[in-house]
Amino acid sequence: MKFLKNSLIIISFIVSPVFAAKVVVTGDSTVANYAGEKLGWGNPLGKYLVPGTELINHAKGGRSTKTFISEGLWEKAVSEKGKYVFIQFGHNDEGKGHTSANSSYKSNLKKMIADVKKNNGIPIIVSSPTRLRFVNSSTMTSELAPFVKAASEVAKSEGVHFINLFEASRKKYIQIGEQNALKLFVQGDRTHTNRKGADVLASLISIEMKKNPKLKSLVK
Repeated sequence: MKFLKNSLIIISFIVSPVFAAKVVVTGDSTVANYAGEKLGWGNPLGKYLVPGTELINHAKGGRSTKTFISEGLWEKAVSEKGKYVFIQFGHNDEGKGHTSANSSYKSNLKKMIADVKKNNGIPIIVSSPTRLRFVNSSTMTSELAPFVKAASEVAKSEGVHFINLFEASRKKYIQIGEQNALKLFVQGDRTHTNRKGADVLASLISIEMKKNPKLKSLVK
């Protein structure tokens, strides 16, 4: 047997990245990623999650639970087989009248929850953040309230996590006042947050997650 002397043998390995968990985010424009001033909370949420978390944002502007499903966007999101799947719809379900809060909206959310569970994933229902519409210094409009209530009821009936971003954002904006809250939104727009506002919403979600014994381990 012959041996090679003074030879250097280099063995290289290709190591695939190991993620702590795969998080998939779905929703409308208040969640979606944008290149300009406007930004939804989906991508900023990543900075509040534990290192190694893989976050994939499938949210798309102008979509309701109905159109997100009918256009095949939901199918693509589910195919990611995320361990945690955030689901936030309501603005276009209400604003465009795509669904009824107590019928089709609920049934669409139930379908989404069932699809996530089929992949052994954990669905997290998030209520839509409030629009920045003050009635007075301590009161805001509540046109989204029926959809918030419906989302909460579905989460409870299906036994899944619920984050009330509507209430958390409402309290935050009242606390800081309308003029300061306006600085968190795209100029001339009281629905879509800018980059700073998106970070505020993501922070509020992380705070709510820390209150949940089964979700707090995902947050820094």
